Amino acid sequence: MRSLVVCPLPWSIASLLALAVGCVDASDDAPPPDDPPCALVERVYQIDQVELPRTPSEAQAMALDLDDRGGVDNQLGLLHAAIVAVASSWDVGPAMTAHLAAGRLHWALVVGRCPTNGAATVELVRATDVDGNGALELGPRGQPATGVDVDRRVRSAHGIAQVPLGFLTDGGGGDATAAWQLGFALSTDLAREADGGLRGRLGFAIGPISDAALAPLAAYATGAMTDPVVGLVWTGQDTDRDGTISIAEIRVVVEALVAVDLDVGACDQLACYEPGGDDGRADHLSAGMRIHATPVDTE
Repeated sequence: MRSLVVCPLPWSIASLLALAVGCVDASDDAPPPDDPPCALVERVYQIDQVELPRTPSEAQAMALDLDDRGGVDNQLGLLHAAIVAVASSWDVGPAMTAHLAAGRLHWALVVGRCPTNGAATVELVRATDVDGNGALELGPRGQPATGVDVDRRVRSAHGIAQVPLGFLTDGGGGDATAAWQLGFALSTDLAREADGGLRGRLGFAIGPISDAALAPLAAYATGAMTDPVVGLVWTGQDTDRDGTISIAEIRVVVEALVAVDLDVGACDQLACYEPGGDDGRADHLSAGMRIHATPVDTE
């Protein structure tokens, strides 16, 4: 089993810090360039708490600037807040935290740090624990977000994340699907806690949402049609009057509440994504949330 790994850094530290400019305030003291490149010491963390916003103001507070254009970006958070406003029993944060605690979902952060100057990388990856011994097996890696780890604060930007979108639409807690999608423009602002954990914000941009990722919300809406409090809200979305909220019908609801807001390029594949690249039109939906993560062994 392992929890610390030393990895060679394939870029110069100066270029890493340049990429991180979008998430590091100009007033912050950045570590000096390091030449030759540093070897990163990696630590793996298991996410064990997730919090999504319940109000528009919370959505703003949880958001990060994902496209380096100023302001903050969190359309998925606004969607969550809009649904919570009419269905208070629907809340992805507690539901997802319960999935994580029960071992139905394993989601990990891999943080690499240069000991000499604090340059850092952050990856958000899918994990498993097939033998149930508490040590995670990491799945396919995305692309590291790059930045700095100084003053007990890990800030990074421009990565590609593995995102369990079929859990991030399961506010009811019983309808999650194993629908994972790539999240682009991965950014983090995480504080190191005294006990070794990480707590703070992460954000990413999602391309077209798959049918499988929308299925939990459709299942919840279908069941909620009989709810004496919010049933009329969801019944009104059953446009074909068949007693079921279909994927197509829930997609109409989602697209009416929020719209793609980020231009991070037309490519949704690891091979062709370029940090900071764009094609002149909004093509991705921003997401921001708070998380807590605990150091964990891997195997």
